[in-house]
Order: sequence, then structure tokens, then C-alpha cells
Amino acid sequence: MRATTVYRALAVGAATCTFAGFYASPASAAEPAQQGCFGETNSTNVQLLPPSVLGHLVANSARFGGPLSTQPGIGDSVQVVQAGDAPDTVVPNTCND
Repeated sequence: MRATTVYRALAVGAATCTFAGFYASPASAAEPAQQGCFGETNSTNVQLLPPSVLGHLVANSARFGGPLSTQPGIGDSVQVVQAGDAPDTVVPNTCND
């Protein structure tokens, strides 16, 4: 009985180490967003867009999104601008290099 307990403990330990090894492997990631370009873009837009247009843009972006929503919110908009995916014809975007 004692040998069976030792073998079980060794098997459980080996399985635990194997699963830990799988989870410790490096993760893949996308290219990081450009730092600082969103603030520069936002500053440019505040200067170029009329206050009413800017207000509606911010209000509509903030209204959607959230953990239970399927519509993109303000965070998604920030990611699109930082990735340089928003064309300058839509919004002046300094992240488009």
C-alpha cells in the first residue's frame, strides 16, 4: 500500500510539472502600438474639428462597448487609431507612419 501511494504521488507530481510546462511556454503577441501617437492625434483633432462634432464623436464612442456589448467602444477606437488603421481622410491620424 505504501508503494502505491508513493507511485501515485510521483505520477501526480509529473503530471503537474507537465501541465505547468505547457502553461509556461512563451505567448505570441502582435506588434505593439506606437507610443504617444494617440495623444498627438487627439490634440490635432481637438484643434481641427468643431466642438459639436468632437463632442458627438466622443459621446458615441463612450456610449457603446463594455463587457456585455458586441459593439465597439472607446477602447476599440483607441486601438484602431494606435494601429494606424484609421485613414487620414476619416480622422487626422498621426499614427499613420
